[in-house]
Formats: sequence, C-alpha cells, structure tokens
Amino acid sequence: MPLNGIVSDIKDGKLHIRVQEDDGSCEHCAVRMFCKKSGEDAKQLIVDARPGIGIGDKVSVEQEGNILTKTTLLAYGLPLLFFIAGFFLAGLLPVGRVPQELIRFLCACAGLIAGGALGRIAAGRLSQKLQHYIRIKPNKI
Repeated sequence: MPLNGIVSDIKDGKLHIRVQEDDGSCEHCAVRMFCKKSGEDAKQLIVDARPGIGIGDKVSVEQEGNILTKTTLLAYGLPLLFFIAGFFLAGLLPVGRVPQELIRFLCACAGLIAGGALGRIAAGRLSQKLQHYIRIKPNKI
C-alpha cells in the first residue's frame, strides 16, 4: 500500500517527506520503520534524493521487492537454522562422561550465537542497500 506525502525539504542529498496520514495506511506500511517524528509531530520519511523531485512535490512512497521477508529470515531464520545444525552436529561428537543432551544443548546454543552474529552482519549489509527497496513516484496533480 503506497504512502502519500509532501517533500518538505532537501538537505545533504536527502529528501524529507512529510507523511500524510489520512486512512491509517501507516499501520500496514512496510516503510513505516523509516519514518521519524519531527518537531510538529508529523511523520517524516528521509530517503536519498531522486532526480525530478523537489520541495513541495506530492509523492507516493512504496516498498518494492520483499525486504520484510529478507530481514525476517536474517533476524530469525538464520539463527534458527544454526541452532538446529548445532544440535544435530553435536551428535557426531564422542560422548564421555558428559550427558549427550547437555552436549547437544551447548552446541545448539553455540550455533544460535553464531547464526545471530552472522545474521547481524548480513542485516547490516542489507541495510546499506535499503534505498533500492523504496520507490518514490511523483503524484500527478
């Protein structure tokens, strides 16, 4: 669902878009995580400047691609996958006096930590490309 707004300012190569909330569309918008409150309690979206868009232009902002799916898989799926892998790989370790369940649990936790760290690194790289997942179109008056 597109988000409508007006370009209020352009600073340092960034568009400042004042979001117009008229029908509760912010509740269902995937781009809402980038909105920030300004001094006058209006939501603002700050994105890289686009050619052909200037101050006072009415614009429509949409998420394209499946960025939410990607970030969810990085945040939850990758650590879960490493947790499960650690659990099953622990079965290959020789068992001494320590109970097998404890070894599996500790290896699963180590996998969870490793998966979380790897997911954080991957999410950091993805966040540097977020501008590619946001489409801004001027609204025709």
